[in-house]
Amino acid sequence: MIPRIGRHDWLKVGSPVFWGASAFTLAGIAAVAVLPAATWSSAGLASFGLLSAISGVIFLMRRTEPLRPAMRQTLGVFLIVYGACAIGGGLAGHEAPTTPLRSLQPPAQTHESLWKLANNEGEGRNLIAAAVAARQKSLILWTAPGCTACSSVLDLTVLNPSVNPKLAGYRLIRIETPDAATHSIREQFGVNETPSLTLMLGDETVPAYGRIGREIDAPSVMDLLDTQVQAEDAAR
Repeated sequence: MIPRIGRHDWLKVGSPVFWGASAFTLAGIAAVAVLPAATWSSAGLASFGLLSAISGVIFLMRRTEPLRPAMRQTLGVFLIVYGACAIGGGLAGHEAPTTPLRSLQPPAQTHESLWKLANNEGEGRNLIAAAVAARQKSLILWTAPGCTACSSVLDLTVLNPSVNPKLAGYRLIRIETPDAATHSIREQFGVNETPSLTLMLGDETVPAYGRIGREIDAPSVMDLLDTQVQAEDAAR
């Protein structure tokens, strides 16, 4: 004869539902702690949040339990709140279980890391040769170690491709050496000041408007880029 199950029997200590919720809670904690955030998906996060919220409800509804009431209630509330956050984050396309309401983003690049750096003339010529081989126009920034004005130029947001869409298609090259150490290549590109900015076309030529001397600022850079766009439009 099959025994009848009362309305709250499924919540008792020995019930499969209670122990299933407990096992899920422990497994969930282990999964969040062990699995890398990058291995999660938005659907997985939302599903995990739903199960977490259900487990929280089960803990709150317990009448007799091995846990102290305060501990049970705290755990139940936490699971419900976390579950709601995970569901919302998953539906919004987020994936990280440790920060469900924030999308997983790659670390932001520093301004200087956006430039291919050469520390001597040989490295500079190699970077220029690679740009020419790819037939890619480039901005070459000539700097020197310990140059305060050069650091100010690097901080210009107008020279940050993630901020200025007009830099799309440009290769950014920075040649940082004392002036005397790159005399030959500076002479080739007509560079007489530090810092200086040179626009080099894919055939290694520099147009007449393609040089900015020591006073490099946002308006002068934008004028240079706009002039290049006009030249390209006229050539079509």
